Amino acid sequence: MNWTQGDIDRLTQPTPAERTVKARGKIRVPRGLNKTERAYSAHLDVEKRLGVIRWWRFEGMTLKLADDCRFTADFVVMFADGTLELHDTKVIHRGKNGPHIEDDALVKLRTAAEQFDITVKAVWPTPNGEWGSKEF
Repeated sequence: MNWTQGDIDRLTQPTPAERTVKARGKIRVPRGLNKTERAYSAHLDVEKRLGVIRWWRFEGMTLKLADDCRFTADFVVMFADGTLELHDTKVIHRGKNGPHIEDDALVKLRTAAEQFDITVKAVWPTPNGEWGSKEF
């Protein structure tokens, strides 16, 4: 897919999660990144400095999967060649058969990848300090 500057500008605008918005009479404070999300954002910053990716955005895109069912990936990532991917950080449960992702998360990741024809990846920290991933 070829992205125009207009597409990039729209995707890099602050998201509702990144700015304070008034909703239903209450003020919502932007949600902070958890420990895993902070670590992954640092990893993405390194990849950006190395020229592997152009940019990334935290919670930059929400997909409507069905009525009352949405998926907001933790990170939208644009690679140097213009390829766009959604990366969702996960805390992996280590089972006897290897890494395990909760079933409800798997359903949303697979559904998003199928319905929108976009690469969706679950990413998680490994014990050796690198990042594991599973593509959907």
